[in-house]
Amino acid sequence: MGSEITYYQRQISMSYGQIGDLQGELRRYRNLYDTLRGFQNIVQNSQNNFNSVHNSQKGILKEIDLIKAHNKAASAYYHGMSNILNGIGSKIVILAYSGLLRQVGKLLIQYSNKITECNNEIRSCQRRISNFENEIQEARKLEREAQNNG
Repeated sequence: MGSEITYYQRQISMSYGQIGDLQGELRRYRNLYDTLRGFQNIVQNSQNNFNSVHNSQKGILKEIDLIKAHNKAASAYYHGMSNILNGIGSKIVILAYSGLLRQVGKLLIQYSNKITECNNEIRSCQRRISNFENEIQEARKLEREAQNNG
């Protein structure tokens, strides 16, 4: 019986070691998640600022469109700004923001899944510890009964 108790005690000790390792991993994934979430917020704010300025400039361009027929400078400005605001450069910026935010979102999901996995494994270790402790109590009970009957 004593070797059985020793076995369960070793299993409990190993389970506590696993919990410690998992808690370290959990902290690492939470830090990565929090850092990436902060980066995502910065990128979203930057995207919102870009869109705000871009839309504002397009609004101004619409107003200039009304007077460009009567003013050569307005016409030149309109054509130049139209190329900038509707050209490939601004489209690339818009796509870059979207692509970056999509990739960040995917990573956040992966980190969230890892956090969930770590928490589940920790709970599993805790259940094992509880089961081993119950086994130890049962083994000690059987030892006492054997001593009392022996």
